[in-house]
Amino acid sequence: MGLIPQTRVAHPAPFAASLNQLVIEKLAPGEQFDLVVRDERSGFVFFNIAGHQYNYDADAQSLTIHGGRLLISKEFATALGRPSDAGLVAGKISVRTTMQPIQIMQLVNGEPKSVVMPPLKGVVSSEAPALVPGPDVIVGDLPDMEQFGSFGTQVGLGVATTSCNNGTQPLDWFALRSTDHPVTSAGSH
Repeated sequence: MGLIPQTRVAHPAPFAASLNQLVIEKLAPGEQFDLVVRDERSGFVFFNIAGHQYNYDADAQSLTIHGGRLLISKEFATALGRPSDAGLVAGKISVRTTMQPIQIMQLVNGEPKSVVMPPLKGVVSSEAPALVPGPDVIVGDLPDMEQFGSFGTQVGLGVATTSCNNGTQPLDWFALRSTDHPVTSAGSH
């Protein structure tokens, strides 16, 4: 996300170097803050966000986060040589984004029974192939990989995938025992 400063100011060097690679991250439950602004590549946290409110408009498929105060993180205050500035308000933040469902889960007695992945509705990037008729499961991300031993020159790997539906029709995933679901696989090289 790019930032749009309301006034022209000289940004501190560590922050200026990260301006074009900042992300807002939702932290795990139980953390001191719900949201932070960090450098996407290094993970360095510049600001904690406090006092914000969420609003989701289902009809417009719009999520807004408003009223957030940007608090200087302990990490950033220390990098600036001003550790006592940790927690000071550096500004305000508001976010508005259009969303689309990527997964709709059916629960029965609290247990997942099926998942439907709606089509991406024409969202095609330079990295994704053009939409195809019907459902079309593609791998959108490989967020994790684990090694589970080796034998000779062979290595056992488990790869987590984030799947997307690049087709024009919903894609159904059903709970185990049902064989009516798409499969992602990786070949060996």
